Amino acid sequence: MRSILVSVANHQVPNRFLLCQMTSEATRSLHRTSTSVHQTINNVLVLIGDGKLDRSGIGKEGLDIPFDAESEAQTTMAAPSA
Repeated sequence: MRSILVSVANHQVPNRFLLCQMTSEATRSLHRTSTSVHQTINNVLVLIGDGKLDRSGIGKEGLDIPFDAESEAQTTMAAPSA
C-alpha cells in the first residue's frame, strides 16, 4: 500500500531524496500522539501526492497547510479502494 503512495507522491516530487526529506519534515510537524507514526507518514504521502503539500510549505516553524487538508488525507486513507 505505501509503495503506491510513494509512487504517486514521486510524480509530484521527482527527486527521491527531496521526497524523503519532505516526508520526514512534514511527518514531524503533523504527527499527533493519538495516531501511529506510520499512519501519519501515509497521510503526508497522500497530501504530497494530491499536490496539497510542497517544499515551499515546509519551514522551521512547521507546515503551512490548513488542518482540513490533513483530515481530508485521513479520510482518503480510510476509504476502501475498489
